[in-house]
Amino acid sequence: MNEDTIEKLREIGWLQWDPIGLREELKRTPSIQDEYDRYLLAAYEMAGSEGGFSKIVTYLLEIEKDYMGLGERPDSLLRSRETASAVVKIRTV
Repeated sequence: MNEDTIEKLREIGWLQWDPIGLREELKRTPSIQDEYDRYLLAAYEMAGSEGGFSKIVTYLLEIEKDYMGLGERPDSLLRSRETASAVVKIRTV
């Protein structure tokens, strides 16, 4: 995976997913830019598999709800779907 792909994944993570709500903090603290990398890299790998979109949506919801302990919020499903769609798109380009 090249640096350009990682940058695209970070952009998706910060603009579309951002479950913790750190987008404003990112402006003040650029060192947190990799906060979501491990989740987005895993999603990118899932995008190459059968049913990738659905797998990514489920994965991101589980990460947000259970692993991060944030629960499911009204916009969780929408953000996860938008993120999955964007990740699948860059994986197939």
